[in-house]
Amino acid sequence: MDILFSFAGFDATGGAGVMLDLKVFHALGFYGMALPSGLTIQNTRSVKGRFSPPPEFLLRQYLSLTDDVDFAGIKIGMLGSTLNLSLLERIISEHQAVPIVVDPVFQSSSGAWLIERGSLSDFMDCIAGRINLLTPNLTEAARMTGKTIETPSDMEEASRKIHHLLGVPVLLKGGHLPGMPKDILFDGSNLTVLEKKRLDVKVHGTGCFLSAAALAFLARGMSLAAACRFAGDLIHKSLKKALSLGKGQSLLAIGIDTPRAHTHKP
Repeated sequence: MDILFSFAGFDATGGAGVMLDLKVFHALGFYGMALPSGLTIQNTRSVKGRFSPPPEFLLRQYLSLTDDVDFAGIKIGMLGSTLNLSLLERIISEHQAVPIVVDPVFQSSSGAWLIERGSLSDFMDCIAGRINLLTPNLTEAARMTGKTIETPSDMEEASRKIHHLLGVPVLLKGGHLPGMPKDILFDGSNLTVLEKKRLDVKVHGTGCFLSAAALAFLARGMSLAAACRFAGDLIHKSLKKALSLGKGQSLLAIGIDTPRAHTHKP
């Protein structure tokens, strides 16, 4: 069985980060392995803090894995700390033969910073020209381009500018704009608009899900456009059966049916 690898944050709710990535990998027929770039203190309502494991520990664990197995694809999520840039550089450099998808997680959906604010340019330099897909949301794209994104036209301009800056394909997620949710894929030549009907559900982890699914489809040999389209279809189906398990946002479900309540009597 082929292995996909995730270097991303650990969300104890399982609604985002490496735990969600592993669920997606498994549901799409891959074995998942992961390295937690950072640990968050959070629940379904908000992120309350974060902790980054020592870079030396992460490097040793990464080397332990790569000494033993081969990866069919790499997913990069929350970096956790600027100190992890050297490891990110190594991971990308050593896996140029397989698809690499980066979901640039700078802040949580509740507004908490998940990386040092001054590290954005170094992060961009690290991935420039060496990954198969970048999947920013509107806020992340605005930070990369320095321009506010308020319309689909702004999205098109931002996706082109990010490609110009980094030289990599960009899938810009526009679900937070009013109207029909649109994602825009720009690969340097072709611009593709992906639309879905808006669903009345609030979840976190959609970016993690989308990027993990896109990686799995790329690792299967799909074209970039097909991988992004299939990933979007899959997340739309999963949103329809999101689980309300806490007092805040719902959690994405994949590979399981919404559980029924059972009453057990003595």
